[in-house]
Amino acid sequence: MNTKKLTCGTFAKLCNTTKETLFHYDKIGLLKPEFIGKNNYRYYAPEQFFLFNFIETLTDSDTPLKEIKSQIKNFNADSFTGFLRQKQEYLKQKRLKLALKEELINDLSKKISG
Repeated sequence: MNTKKLTCGTFAKLCNTTKETLFHYDKIGLLKPEFIGKNNYRYYAPEQFFLFNFIETLTDSDTPLKEIKSQIKNFNADSFTGFLRQKQEYLKQKRLKLALKEELINDLSKKISG
């Protein structure tokens, strides 16, 4: 078993985020440190990287933190699968909208350039 703990700063760097983000996630109960030392330093386990990455993926998909917390706290395989399917559909629609916008910009650029 890996007992290696990472300081908040180190974990934040590995996650490409800030300590403030981790403090916020801790405060709202979304991602708690694995251990809090006598010095009140927060320590994270390397295994928590997966959960952080999952949270960031969902936030990048415009999912509110409150909804992410609810999904994690009230985990049920069937409802979670449905939740993920909704996110997939949302991202698909978003990708299509972005592709149309990109096409519009390309067409406009070509018309302006000559």
